[in-house]
Amino acid sequence: MNKKIMKMLLPSLLVCMISMMAGCSVNDEEYVDLRPRIADSEVFYIYEGEWSVNKQVVDTARMEVRANGKIEVRLPEHYLLSLCFPDETDMAIETSNSASLIEVHEQGYSETSQYMSIGSDMTQTNEAETFFINSSFMAAIDRTPYSIQLLSREYATAVIQNTTGQWTLSIPIDGFALTNLYLSTDESETVELPQTVTIYYNTKRRIE
Repeated sequence: MNKKIMKMLLPSLLVCMISMMAGCSVNDEEYVDLRPRIADSEVFYIYEGEWSVNKQVVDTARMEVRANGKIEVRLPEHYLLSLCFPDETDMAIETSNSASLIEVHEQGYSETSQYMSIGSDMTQTNEAETFFINSSFMAAIDRTPYSIQLLSREYATAVIQNTTGQWTLSIPIDGFALTNLYLSTDESETVELPQTVTIYYNTKRRIE
């Protein structure tokens, strides 16, 4: 199948997948990930944890630590979309309810902790402002599929406590890059927030 046909079919397939997932509970115990796995993504550890903003829990999720220097965790999609579209109360939104891939890079360590940065890709807006791309997820907005990237002016970080083995992710968000997957172009629309919002993920226990 050539690339043009695949690109035409992808948005329709995505909407179908999101619609099917939206009918399921967002409880991670009921979530089944059908994406193929590759050899170097063998799971080392699985954690249960919470997403919080200003010390208020906004979501719960399961995190997988993989052998290839990456982690997978479902982002607090509903909360993020409320930041991205604060005034669009009549908008029909369907989240993918699937884990996002986050790449971590070792930065240093101390007697008590290991320190890592999250992500390495960068993007530039039409106004020539540069942002770090910390992670991304997909959602259907009024049945139109979008890829949504989390943008920040600062690095996102991850910390592992040596004594407990527990993780903390800290992801600042200064805006979002929205790419309409129905369009033939990869150009994105940037939505900047009036002030930085930082989301935190704290593991609570290791389950595997």
